[in-house]
Amino acid sequence: MGGRRLKRRPLSGERGPGHPELSHYRESLGQRNGLRNTGNTANIGYGFAAGELTDGQILVLSGGSRGLARPLTGHNTDNGTGGMVTYGGNALSLAQGDWFVVLPPNTNFRYLGMVFNDAAGNLAPFYRERGLTTWRNPAPLASGAINGYTLVDLGLVAPPTARQLMGFAAAVSGYDLKLAVSYDGSSPALLLHGTPPANDFQGVRGAMPFACRVLEGHKLYLNNDNTANQAVNITGWRE
Repeated sequence: MGGRRLKRRPLSGERGPGHPELSHYRESLGQRNGLRNTGNTANIGYGFAAGELTDGQILVLSGGSRGLARPLTGHNTDNGTGGMVTYGGNALSLAQGDWFVVLPPNTNFRYLGMVFNDAAGNLAPFYRERGLTTWRNPAPLASGAINGYTLVDLGLVAPPTARQLMGFAAAVSGYDLKLAVSYDGSSPALLLHGTPPANDFQGVRGAMPFACRVLEGHKLYLNNDNTANQAVNITGWRE
């Protein structure tokens, strides 16, 4: 799956009317969010019926609050250029152009998860069972030497709703396998370290699996002590 251009696609099951509404963020007045069109070129309104989305959720897909959700407490009925939605809970960090999706109330909507499109707009092959999604083929996250804890974006290997990440680290050409995962950028939360076997297997000389949590902002700190011939691949995630 290397080199693919991926877009996230919410996966939903519907019981009667109700579907996700995708929008750009425009501006904030307290915890009231203005809406932009999908090209981020103009303000819009959706013309929702009064109370139609109350008790739904806002799920942020990009920017500083990526992966965070808040209860939708109200919205206006503007159908021109002044559409606004209001949310509760802690304030989100949003900038103009950030993507968010509005998930309608549970009375007519059930969120099943989020998967990826490939470069052709088709669903990238995956398996899903009881909240666990796995790639049919592992997705590359990092390769080569990483000198010190480096913040790595997870946008091409797991959706912003992912809370746990699964994968494996591998080494080639007889190099020691090394990977440190950190949640704070200074100390390891997870360590992998192994000497290489005598022979190659499936193109590598040593591999180890791992699972870790996902930080807010949808990133992780990785470090392999500036060691060459390393690879980190993601096999799946839990939401």
